[in-house]
Amino acid sequence: MEKYASLRPELLIDNMFVPGQLFYVPAESKDKIFALAPSIGVSTGSAPLPKPIERFRQLAAALGADTNSSQVTQAKARFDKAAQAVRDAVAANKGIKVLAASASPDLFYASNPGKNSDLMYYRELGVDVIVPEKLDKDGYFESLSWENADKYQADVIILDSRTQALQPKDLGDKPSWKDLPAVKANQVIGWQPEPVFSYTGCAPLLEQLAQTLKNAKKII
Repeated sequence: MEKYASLRPELLIDNMFVPGQLFYVPAESKDKIFALAPSIGVSTGSAPLPKPIERFRQLAAALGADTNSSQVTQAKARFDKAAQAVRDAVAANKGIKVLAASASPDLFYASNPGKNSDLMYYRELGVDVIVPEKLDKDGYFESLSWENADKYQADVIILDSRTQALQPKDLGDKPSWKDLPAVKANQVIGWQPEPVFSYTGCAPLLEQLAQTLKNAKKII
């Protein structure tokens, strides 16, 4: 709080994955935080990727940015090209099933493409992202014990790469992880569930996905 107050903020901008809740604002200190500056929440859940990107573009324009600059135009062109590359990869390599997941010491989370902004968009582009059956109260994922980590069989796993999540190198003592078909086939890539919602921030994610789908082997 002291550090935030010392910055003398004039505006706080944050993602909203759950309506009415700014993602990076702790609930226990939100009243003190909101008293220091006005806040804006951009809905980044339950909306496919282009929508929050466009909303941030509108916000940038309202704050005085030149959103028609060559830099922005080029970034959007790269984003659109990457999206088409995903469509082309799906068409060229049919039937690849993808599981979006996150790992913790005790649980393996299967993420829902009906809520996560990027996963929603991947499905719109034709990617077969597995839909978990028993979701948490906010609808973002299903929590699985490591004994049940094989509930959803996938050709490719995109695994949460945030610092709070365990990475493949950390999962060597989980036999159920090593036995997953995608892991055995070395078809696991990083996933950023909280991307930078801009064309520049998201184009590389689409490019990586397109390359992965293009090269993936059908194993289930």
